[in-house]
Amino acid sequence: MLLVSAAVLSSACFFYYGLSLLVSEHMAGEFTRYGLQRYRPFIGALQLAGSMGLALGVYLPKLADLASLGLATLTVLGIIARWK
Repeated sequence: MLLVSAAVLSSACFFYYGLSLLVSEHMAGEFTRYGLQRYRPFIGALQLAGSMGLALGVYLPKLADLASLGLATLTVLGIIARWK
């Protein structure tokens, strides 16, 4: 039950963040600041896809594994972008 709750919460957070990447002026400014403005729609779409993968992963565990790997990769790349 705890894992399902964590997956649902994580999915909701990534969905919110992915959606904000696509519609928020603040997020557009952040991506411009880091010189990544052309990747913003793509990263937003990946965030939304990953969140859906986590949500569906409750029923399809292999999908959850793939979604988790993709979202972890995006997170690590985001940390690297901020370090530079």
